[in-house]
Amino acid sequence: MIRVRVRHLAAVDPLRELASTAQLMASVARGRERGEGGALQLATLRGEALALGRYQPLARALANPLEAAPATASGATVVRRWTGGHATAYGEGILSLSLILPGPSAWLPATDKIPAEKLLNRYLRGLLRAISALGAPAFYPGRDCVTVAARPVAYVSCERDGTGVCLVQAIVGVSRPYSVEKEPTPLPEQDAATWPSALADLLRGARGLAQRLDAALLTAYAARHGLALDASPPSELEAQAVSERESRLRAHGPGEDSVADMVGSGAFATPMGSLEAFVALEQSRTLRRVRILGDFIADSAGVAELEEALRMRPADWPSVEGAVERVLGGPEHFTFGLRERQTVTHAVLEAARRAAGPEAVA
Repeated sequence: MIRVRVRHLAAVDPLRELASTAQLMASVARGRERGEGGALQLATLRGEALALGRYQPLARALANPLEAAPATASGATVVRRWTGGHATAYGEGILSLSLILPGPSAWLPATDKIPAEKLLNRYLRGLLRAISALGAPAFYPGRDCVTVAARPVAYVSCERDGTGVCLVQAIVGVSRPYSVEKEPTPLPEQDAATWPSALADLLRGARGLAQRLDAALLTAYAARHGLALDASPPSELEAQAVSERESRLRAHGPGEDSVADMVGSGAFATPMGSLEAFVALEQSRTLRRVRILGDFIADSAGVAELEEALRMRPADWPSVEGAVERVLGGPEHFTFGLRERQTVTHAVLEAARRAAGPEAVA
């Protein structure tokens, strides 16, 4: 069996949960050489927070009246998740499930090696089994949500960092929907049944649901992946490391690295929202610096590698497209929410065209 640490966080502040997740990821990276199997964290959140996706531009997200305005108007704290995608609620009524894996195939049979892009497909099955065991058959239709009766009840995303450690996260709307948008009054031709819902509204007997869901999740994942669950509490050093990470998160805030000296492409529509590239040029035709931001889901190692690969390349289609395909097309990387990777190329070249001003960019 695979020995996996279990960490329960009850009524926890969102920043504390994020700090705890980061500490577990670092711990799993260190323990990989000793054959340790990873960690599973269950956190019931408190307070009121808006959680941005890893790559969402802060200013654009806060300016979106459908996404951020309803939450921030009520005084919500703004935080940034380790996983990509769009903004979600991240407070009272939300359960954050985090699976921290030494690698994409860590909890799978030895013969079952998967590329990183299959993370959600393979590791959401325990969540589906747990919710279904409570009396509400759950499905993963693909992309970024889990549904019950065709209504999204959990936002799902994933990450793979520079050490190779993987994070699969489900943001479950237990007693409130995970969406931060206000549910609209549907037009006659629209189907209101596809709007995100609280899991409690779709289950009979919602009393004690959070506790029953916790237990069902542990049972389902242990059975699905052959896990031996170790619920020993964090050590004093681990608790100190979490506190230090939490302090740094509070001090830094949710802002992304500055793009103040860069020119943006404008938003390119994608199935999950938008993507925007920011560039700074060297002598009008060479990419000196590139940032890729948006509502997409991708591994941070791949995004960082791509941004580095584009540095000092000519701002032309063959050079940019070659780097995009080489990096993002690798089996160790993944992207969700882009119909095609050429969207990234188009955005980078549009930003370069704008940055060059009247000079033409090939």
